[in-house]
Amino acid sequence: MTNRSTQIHKEAASYIGKTLRDYFGKGPESVYISIGHSIISIYLRNFMAPMESSLMEQQEPTAVINARRIIMGRLVQEIKSYFKATTDIEIDEFYYDWDLYHQSGLLVGMAAKVSEPKEIEYYGSKAAIHDAMEWVARKKQYIQGKTESFLLNSRTLIIRYQNVFTDIENELIEMGYQDILHQAKKSVCKQIIREFAHHFEGPLNGKLVDTFVDWDIEKDTRMIGLIIKPYQR
Repeated sequence: MTNRSTQIHKEAASYIGKTLRDYFGKGPESVYISIGHSIISIYLRNFMAPMESSLMEQQEPTAVINARRIIMGRLVQEIKSYFKATTDIEIDEFYYDWDLYHQSGLLVGMAAKVSEPKEIEYYGSKAAIHDAMEWVARKKQYIQGKTESFLLNSRTLIIRYQNVFTDIENELIEMGYQDILHQAKKSVCKQIIREFAHHFEGPLNGKLVDTFVDWDIEKDTRMIGLIIKPYQR
């Protein structure tokens, strides 16, 4: 990483931390950013505002999720504008998800045309990862759609699916049930990944420590973000 690139990452992490603090009242303890040619990932650790902690103690995670959705609705465009100005990446798709019990989160921005260096887009274990995803999809009988994956670094794998909604799910979206559908599918998807985590940990040579899932309903796409702790050699 060049000195200029290091500085961009450092400034971006500082910006994200401050912006989240301004909007939520408390920012994350740690911000880890990966900036590619067309993908940006932002991994947050120890991110939980005092009011959110109180709601979690009262077993009210849905209230936290709903409040964060409202705030992120205002914040996403600001984040897009920042990275356009500092990296010239025009973010077209923006995904985010939280693990409230781990107090972690992942934000992912993708350009309309994804084009990454060979080591990110054609990483060594890609075939094994895609084989594992196809096997799990058949096992659980769900639609996978066109699949792309990008190993941004040794700790961050981003998977993107296209054409992921069934006809019934599209009808539910038309009827206004997208929020319920979104949360239900997200919960099931995470459970499946955790159940079959060993299918991913071997090829990635690391322990799966965090899983994030989000959808872009309008574009009919799904993002899965896997955070890996590499095995000690």
